[in-house]
Amino acid sequence: DRHVHVCHVARKEEIEIVRAAKEKGLKVTCEVSPHHLFLCGDDADRLGDGVSQVRPCLSRKEDQEALWDNMDIIDCFATDHAPHTWEEKQSPKPPPGF
Repeated sequence: DRHVHVCHVARKEEIEIVRAAKEKGLKVTCEVSPHHLFLCGDDADRLGDGVSQVRPCLSRKEDQEALWDNMDIIDCFATDHAPHTWEEKQSPKPPPGF
């Protein structure tokens, strides 16, 4: 009889699994990062490859919309803040994170 918290939900399939688990009465909560709500893979060109590197990766517009459509089951928002300098994000191997 354990409670499960799912971190970094970013895909349509993931949020649908959480919804199904909650509907079955399972003790599950989840979190979503603001960047997955407000950005998707389409934004990568505008942001640049280095800046857009996050984990999980920015996903499809369909995934982003699914998160908004399931706002009622998202329990919290987590920034998953990973401070990197501008130089690091512009490097040949940019670290993931905002």
